[in-house]
Amino acid sequence: HDLYLNTLMQAVHLDMGRENSDLSAVPLAVLRATVYPFERPAVFRADHPFVYVIRHNATGCILALGRCTEPEY
Repeated sequence: HDLYLNTLMQAVHLDMGRENSDLSAVPLAVLRATVYPFERPAVFRADHPFVYVIRHNATGCILALGRCTEPEY
C-alpha cells in the first residue's frame, strides 16, 4: 500500500500588540496508509521555495501570508 497525506492542519498563534506583532505556526500532518479507488490525489512537494496564503473562505480575507525560502525535507 502507498502512504498518503490524509489531512494537513496548521495551528497558528497570532500575538498583536502596540509595539509589534508575532505570528507563529506549527504544521500538523496526519498520515494514513490507504488505497484510493479513484484517481490519485494531487501531489504537493515542498522541496523548493514557495509562498503560502491562509484565507478565510467565506469572506476572502487574508489571515496570514508567508513564504518558505529554505524548506527542510
